[in-house]
Amino acid sequence: LAEAYVMDDCGAIGALYNDNYGWFSTLNACQYSGEFCEMEVRACWSDGYEKLGDILNRSRYYMASSAQSNSYYRWCFYERNLVGDPETPCLTKRGDGGTVVITYPTDGSTVTDPITVTTSTTGCIDTVEFYVDGVLMCTDTSAPFECYFDPCALKEDENMTISVIGYCSGVEEATHSVTVYVDCVEPPSITITYPTNGSTVTGPITVTTSTAGCIDTVEFYVDGVLMCTDTTDPFECYFDPCALKEDENMTISVIGYCSGVEEATHSVTVYVDCVEPYYVTITNPTNGSTVSGTVTCTADSNCTSVKWYINGVFRYEDTTAPFQYSWDTTQEAEDQQSTVTAEGIVSGSVEDTDSVTVTVDNEGECLGTALLSLLVLFGAAGIYRRR
Repeated sequence: LAEAYVMDDCGAIGALYNDNYGWFSTLNACQYSGEFCEMEVRACWSDGYEKLGDILNRSRYYMASSAQSNSYYRWCFYERNLVGDPETPCLTKRGDGGTVVITYPTDGSTVTDPITVTTSTTGCIDTVEFYVDGVLMCTDTSAPFECYFDPCALKEDENMTISVIGYCSGVEEATHSVTVYVDCVEPPSITITYPTNGSTVTGPITVTTSTAGCIDTVEFYVDGVLMCTDTTDPFECYFDPCALKEDENMTISVIGYCSGVEEATHSVTVYVDCVEPYYVTITNPTNGSTVSGTVTCTADSNCTSVKWYINGVFRYEDTTAPFQYSWDTTQEAEDQQSTVTAEGIVSGSVEDTDSVTVTVDNEGECLGTALLSLLVLFGAAGIYRRR
C-alpha cells in the first residue's frame, strides 16, 4: 500500500507507515505504535524537523529507552519505517508560529514612572508572558498584549530588563527583550493649595503651597508684583488683599526654584471683596461710670439705624448718624446699676450689639444743691457760727 501510494503519479514521494497494523492496548488505543506517531508530530511541530527521515529518527530517539525495556515498544520501533526519500520535506509547509516584539518602552530608553509595556505580534500568538529581570510580572491572553507596572517600585538608578515570551496553544513561539534605565527622581512641582482658584477673599490671607521634588525657594507674586520670598518648607506668604484692591480679580502666582534655577510655577485667580463688617460701639456713657440727670447716649456704627435699650427695655431707634438717645436717668432706680444696650440694625436685622453698665445717682446731685442753697441763705441773714 505504501509503495503504491508513493509510486502513484499523483501520490506522495515519501511516507511513514507501519509494516503491519501496529500494536495497541485494549485500555489505550494510542499506546505503543500510536506513541511513535505522536513523537513524529512532536519532532515536526515542536522540534522543527522538516525532513521525513529526520522526523522518523527523532521519534525513535524519544522512544529508544522504552524499546530497550519493553518488547511491544521494540516491535513498534522496527515496524515503523519510511517509504521514499528520507530527504523529503513535509508536504504541508510549516506555518509561522508567530513573533512578539516589545514596542514600548524602547531598548536603551529611560523610564521615570509607571509604564504600560506594549507589544506587536504576528502569526499564532495567543498568550504573552511579561518578565522583569527574570521575574514574571504579567500574563496577557488578549491582543493587544500589554503589561502595566511601576518600575520605580522595583529599583532606582539601575538598568532593568523587560522580556516577553509569546505562546501559541501553550507552545513557546517567540521572545524579545529590551533594557531600560530606571530614574524615578520626582520632577519639581509647586501648587497653590490656598486660596483656591475662583474663590473670594475678604481679608488678610496666608497663601499656602504644596511642593514636590527639588524646591528650596518660592517667590509669591500678586498681579505680577513680588509679595514674599520663602526659603523654608512649607512655603507660605501672608498679606492683605484688601490693602491692594476691592471688588476686583487678583492673580496670585508662585515660582519654585531649586538652587537658584526656576523649576515650576502655578497661579490662581481670586475675587477681592473687602466690605467692612457691620459694627456698633457705645461711646457715651462709658462702662462703669456714674450718671445722673439727662444723659446723651451716643454710639459709633456703620449700620443704617441703632436701637437703644435700658435694662432690656426698648427706648428709642435713631436712623441717622450720629446715633444718639437722650436718657432721663431719673426714671431709673436710684443707686442701682443700669445696662445701656445699642443694637446695630441693617434691613431690619440685628448685625451687632454693644452694652455698658452704669450706676444711677440722682440723689447725690440734689443733696449737694440743697447744701449750697442753705449756705447762701445763712450768709445773707448774717448767721455765723461763734468761734
